[in-house]
Amino acid sequence: MLTSAALATFLSPSARADASVTPLPVSNVDATPKAETRSGLLVGATGLFAAGTAAGYPNQAAEIGDPAYYGAGGVMGGGGVNAFVMAALADAFNFGLWFGYTVIQNNDWSSEGLGGGFRLEAFPFYSLVPRLRDLGFFGQFGIGSANLEPEHGTYPGSDGVQSYISLGVFYEWTFLKMKKHGHFTLAPSLEWDYVFARSIDRHTAGLGLRVAFYSGP
Repeated sequence: MLTSAALATFLSPSARADASVTPLPVSNVDATPKAETRSGLLVGATGLFAAGTAAGYPNQAAEIGDPAYYGAGGVMGGGGVNAFVMAALADAFNFGLWFGYTVIQNNDWSSEGLGGGFRLEAFPFYSLVPRLRDLGFFGQFGIGSANLEPEHGTYPGSDGVQSYISLGVFYEWTFLKMKKHGHFTLAPSLEWDYVFARSIDRHTAGLGLRVAFYSGP
């Protein structure tokens, strides 16, 4: 049995206060990693020197697959541009929208290709290899169209609308920092573009210069 003195001690407010749990201090430190190189809005464009080829049939069901209507442009040269608006979600990843156009030609044929869709950029070595932290890889995926037109004569041309795929690599460095927020970057790039449809295939390779503006950090 508890004695009256022990019971009084147990029920006293001071004893209960001493037995209470002391709350842990609350930290005001933000544990979220801060962006070092890339954040905010990303707007840019890539100018291209391009070379490639296109071949196919007129976009008519009765003529697709008929050798009498087949046209092949051979190797052609030209240029183009890719423009993009993206979000820099992390130092190592950008995602957004893209639109591109290229034109190539030779003495006998000319070919235009355009497309638009989603663009992804990744910097897989950012944290692993400091010397390669600004080496980026990109992919562009969307809807594309292409044509192949003769420069003279009555040869059958080709055209079609379906899919557009681009894969490429670039190395980025900052050449201008703003006083408050944002910076501009330059990056030489290499890419491969493929437009394909039931009636046409078009391949191009491009050497380019990417110019971009990041609104942060």
